[in-house]
Amino acid sequence: MVTIRSGVTRQFSFSLLVFVACWALFFGTVLLGDQCFFSHDLKTFYFPYHHFFGTQLEQGALSLWSSLSSCGFPVHAAAEIGVFYPFNWLFSLLFPSLYAFEFLIIFHYLIAGIFMLYLQRVRSVTGLPALFSALTFVFSGFFICHLVHTSIICASAWLPLVFVFLEKWSRLRKWWYCGAAGAVIALQLLASHPQIAVISVFLSCLFIAVNRFEDHDGARLTWARKLVALAIILVLGYGLALVQIIPTFEAAHYSIRNEQVSHSFRFQGSLQPQHLVTLLFPAFFGLVRPDQVPGYGFVTPEYWGQGGAFWEMCGYTGLLSLMLAFIALFSRKKAGSRPYLIVGLISLVLALGKFGLLAYLFHYFPGAERLRFPSRFLLGWTLMVSVLAGNGLQCLLDQANSLKTKRLLKRIVVFIVVVSGLFAVIQIVFTLKGDTVQSSAHQFVREHYIGKSGHHLSPERYFHKVDQALGGILVSTDLLNPQTGKQFGLMIGSVLVLFLLARPSVRFRKLALGILLVIWALDLGWFSYGYNLRQLARSVLDEPATAVLLKKDQDLFRYLSLDRRGAQEEELLKPCFNVIFGLSSLFTPGPLMMDRFQQWLHLTGTGIHPYDMQQKQSLVRDHLELISMFNIKYIVTGTPFPADERFELLTEQPVLVYRNKLCLPRFMIVPDWIVVPKEKRSDIPEYIHSESIDIRRRLVLEGPLPGIKTASPDRATGNVGEFRLLNYEHHHIHAKARVDHDCFVRAAEAWYPGWRASIDGQEVPILRSEGFFRALYLNPGHHEISFVYKPFSLAIGLFLSLCCIALITAAFLIVKSR
Repeated sequence: MVTIRSGVTRQFSFSLLVFVACWALFFGTVLLGDQCFFSHDLKTFYFPYHHFFGTQLEQGALSLWSSLSSCGFPVHAAAEIGVFYPFNWLFSLLFPSLYAFEFLIIFHYLIAGIFMLYLQRVRSVTGLPALFSALTFVFSGFFICHLVHTSIICASAWLPLVFVFLEKWSRLRKWWYCGAAGAVIALQLLASHPQIAVISVFLSCLFIAVNRFEDHDGARLTWARKLVALAIILVLGYGLALVQIIPTFEAAHYSIRNEQVSHSFRFQGSLQPQHLVTLLFPAFFGLVRPDQVPGYGFVTPEYWGQGGAFWEMCGYTGLLSLMLAFIALFSRKKAGSRPYLIVGLISLVLALGKFGLLAYLFHYFPGAERLRFPSRFLLGWTLMVSVLAGNGLQCLLDQANSLKTKRLLKRIVVFIVVVSGLFAVIQIVFTLKGDTVQSSAHQFVREHYIGKSGHHLSPERYFHKVDQALGGILVSTDLLNPQTGKQFGLMIGSVLVLFLLARPSVRFRKLALGILLVIWALDLGWFSYGYNLRQLARSVLDEPATAVLLKKDQDLFRYLSLDRRGAQEEELLKPCFNVIFGLSSLFTPGPLMMDRFQQWLHLTGTGIHPYDMQQKQSLVRDHLELISMFNIKYIVTGTPFPADERFELLTEQPVLVYRNKLCLPRFMIVPDWIVVPKEKRSDIPEYIHSESIDIRRRLVLEGPLPGIKTASPDRATGNVGEFRLLNYEHHHIHAKARVDHDCFVRAAEAWYPGWRASIDGQEVPILRSEGFFRALYLNPGHHEISFVYKPFSLAIGLFLSLCCIALITAAFLIVKSR
């Protein structure tokens, strides 16, 4: 018995060493610090905020509020940043910001593989089969393509560990394993992506529900025990993470997700049924490098897929892994595979979103009502294929030369022949009757789309999309096409290596195992390495000339970037770049943007809109006085503004910087005020614009105003006082003011619960002006003013999380004492 266990340990250790070697080889240039991953959302959201978090820790502070984005933003409430995630703290304290960010990403790829190895060991799958499962999971299309989403990687890496504890609980019947699974789910919530945590909870519930959980004596778990296990997992999982959950819910209440979201929002990012072909042919819809697939819903000449970005649609797990998973389902030891099969198939149906009926039911699951991108359920599919691929390889090695194995391999050969024939037929039809097919498609588009209400695309664009799709099908079904030919070559090679593995000869097996790793490297390894872009690490933090110019201005100001060009994005200071260089920008995108702020962006055309540059510039010129209220002193663009005396050009092309001569200060004394009518409070920006209110002299408040006059008398047109800023930090503002009349101080900063104000040492209420800003009422005289950010929601969440930890500790000590 000791010999068997020591052999298993040696196999596990060998598999672990080989996996770590593969991981180090893949991420080698990043580990050495020469290169970094820096594309799409990594540079326009994740890294800037991780950089902000890390630099604040280096200075010995933990700023829960950032004044650099969108007139102020509660950093701790944005779950995707992961302020309370322990590993964010660890890497930020050990390394400089860029290396801490990159090491955080690749570390989670490492632990994801280790957890998968451990899961397979618990399931009695060791050695090369367990290694193959780990490699499939870590280098799958879901994990590799979502590298642009740090939060998804950090949260998804813990999923195999959740199933480790569920498997251990099913075998040993010890309740503390359920508590450990709940603690891991809490880590997923803190790791910064609540959607992945909700998916993990759902998959755990599904796994417990469909699993028989037989012990060594054949006894099954009752439904009562299953419900208790689920209760423990949910209570601990959500209870330990309340320090993050409560501030996030508070932010959601004031954000664009403050109301019941629509079905179109929920099903944004549904896996298109036609994209199921990418489970076998990942490049079927064109090239798949991230620089060739610009973003959600866009179509380029290189990529003709529909419904979303490639990274949201990719569930590729490798051809060999799919074949081995298929073998596992028909093996003699398939009892342990059935729960994973159900989890994976249901996950695939849920990933289809609006195209699958189950997605409509999933939104009733706790925590799922405001989530989008159902395609992220491909995580469950990836878990299933990875686990079953290891099972299949183990069964193939254990059941060599069996008739059942040979029949399975013959079925796989038939499948490859059928798929090849189908591709050949499509190619022949398109080649011989290309003009006829194209004309029929154009006629269909003309009859069913063009001229119908609700469609805003021009006929030319429809015809272009038809041509693009037809051309894409023609190329992707061509067996002589390098991408398609490569996949069929890998299919044939995979079948050959499976036949070799099915032979009882040891010599053939060793050869087959070596070929198996080569095929994996040419298939999933090559796909993974080719998808992700790297760039020189030292170039990331180089300040562009535009940032250098703006930082010369020592005043308190914000800038507005209008262009979103890829080639000049650093110089144009696209959204979130400002956080890296310590500049304040008007607009920074995020999942919890405040709804009142978005109203201002829509009115002035300064957010992400489907406008061309002329429309954007026209909106900015028409609303310049309102934009100036946001302390916008500079406008950065790549397109020249028409002659306008209100702008001063500071730089020449290719990137132009204009100074706004109408810019208002961040803090200003306003002598007059008005209370907006109750029926107009739903859209205050439009009310201010339609009533032509002079925002320089009049404040627009929401009532009631306790202790303050609801209507102001006539005010003098001259100076009514002065405001002097003494200290301005992210979470603390200190100033002095002298006023001659009753008036208000308008702070062009986001109104948000948690901010507290005091005048002359006495706490006073902060009123909301213009629907979004902060305002303080001042009596005549000299005053000392202070703003401090102390969120009550964080205190409540922290207290409840600590109580949960105390209860767990007490329960553990009681059980141990008994």
